[in-house]
Amino acid sequence: MKRRCSGRLTLSPGSQSAISSSRCSLVICGYVLVIMSLVTAKTASAAHEDLTSQLKQATAYHEQANYARSIPILKRILQQSALNYFANLLLGEDLFHSGDIQDAIAPLEVACRVRPQDATAEVYLADAAATGR
Repeated sequence: MKRRCSGRLTLSPGSQSAISSSRCSLVICGYVLVIMSLVTAKTASAAHEDLTSQLKQATAYHEQANYARSIPILKRILQQSALNYFANLLLGEDLFHSGDIQDAIAPLEVACRVRPQDATAEVYLADAAATGR
């Protein structure tokens, strides 16, 4: 005897176990997706905390004018978060103060684009452009 399912599919009595198995698979997939999203959220939170701690460390080196230590940290931050305003601003400032005027321009331009209302990056960019000529 055949039964119709949803008006589209004709099923034989033996195919009911295959449907039950498929439903279980879908439920398991649903649980896996929920678990994956929770893990991803936790990983994203940990990554954000890591970026924050790296930025604090780079800021401390920046305030000490220890550009040899701050610049590599800021570059690592920007590999993970290319539009991070503070990392771009500090990197531009630190490159400028360490004498790498031409290299300072790109991160300062990004900082200007990310926060056009903040004039700090524009001031450093103008200084770098004027000094680099």
